[in-house]
Amino acid sequence: MLALTGLYRCVKVTVFKLEMRHYCTAELVAPRAISHFEVTKSTNENSTTGCLISFVFPEERSFPKVTLLAMHGKVVRYSETLWAVYLHSEYPGIETDCAGTLISEQHVLTAAHCFYSEICNDSPLKCAIPSLWRRKTKEWLSSWTVYHSGECIPFSDDKCERGHIEAIPCKIRSVIVPKVFFDENCTRGDLAIIELQEKIFPAFLARPLCLASKESDVPPKAELASWGSDASRIRSVTTLTRINIKTIVCPKEMLFSEAICASESQDENICKGDSGAGMVYRDKEGRRHVIGIASYGTDCRIIQMALDYRDELDEWDKLKELKGSVFTDIRPFTDFICKYTGVCRDGQRTIDDDQRAIKDTRDAVIQY
Repeated sequence: MLALTGLYRCVKVTVFKLEMRHYCTAELVAPRAISHFEVTKSTNENSTTGCLISFVFPEERSFPKVTLLAMHGKVVRYSETLWAVYLHSEYPGIETDCAGTLISEQHVLTAAHCFYSEICNDSPLKCAIPSLWRRKTKEWLSSWTVYHSGECIPFSDDKCERGHIEAIPCKIRSVIVPKVFFDENCTRGDLAIIELQEKIFPAFLARPLCLASKESDVPPKAELASWGSDASRIRSVTTLTRINIKTIVCPKEMLFSEAICASESQDENICKGDSGAGMVYRDKEGRRHVIGIASYGTDCRIIQMALDYRDELDEWDKLKELKGSVFTDIRPFTDFICKYTGVCRDGQRTIDDDQRAIKDTRDAVIQY
């Protein structure tokens, strides 16, 4: 690996050369002088670094019209949501898109139902049949790709906008799902740990997010970053968006405690393709933590119809009846996460690398 570092108009740029490819990273060292900067790969063959640095100074900055996607989410740059990853599978007969949250250089949290949707949708009772959920193969696992370090998905029909970075693909080594997900017929423990084939190289943009501790309170407000679809579009979009979330008390009929609910009676909501995205909040010190994983909710097209006709009494009554989007609360699963990833909170024992082999577990494991 070759690393070069230089200072370009208040921005320190480091160029990494790994396996005949250049990767660019940068650090703003004079924040008052520059309001925004971008580092991308240069198309100039004579470039000595292979990087192109562009700046926006305060007096030059313009504010483009906000584009609304992912149920009225705001389009954002990846630099604002470095933990967000995109999951895509093209297994014959089962094409799936989900989101995830990076919690280490090699581990991602997402929703279990992303990997078992055909069982859960067919009949939740089948979740309790081990021979079905153990049927997953290496070929099936190899159909999945995780995209990180960029907001623009390579296989999209939509062209990357200027300044947007193409996401980097990575394959999956293993997926671990808590056994309670199957014992309770896909209704509890909708959480999965993804182990990537390789660690994400430090030169890439992606950065892990902290886990919420068991003592953390559910925040009144949070955010979610994803590539999910807008309510007006049937297919998933491939533009990174962020939505604001307002948490609410879960309905009384929800008999399990490992859930966090979010209001659906608002313009911004999760939609198709947002499953697995992390509910993220800031603590008093401004640090971001992930506390929930998007699991399920009302079809966003139904929510959109109710919002469009909110002035009509019948539709407004339907809007008030929405029970809320459901997120899997990760706090009860911190021991499970620590066990398989070594990412531990609350004084839990860190697991050595040579002890992380998955042996004699009752949890569902798919691995090479």
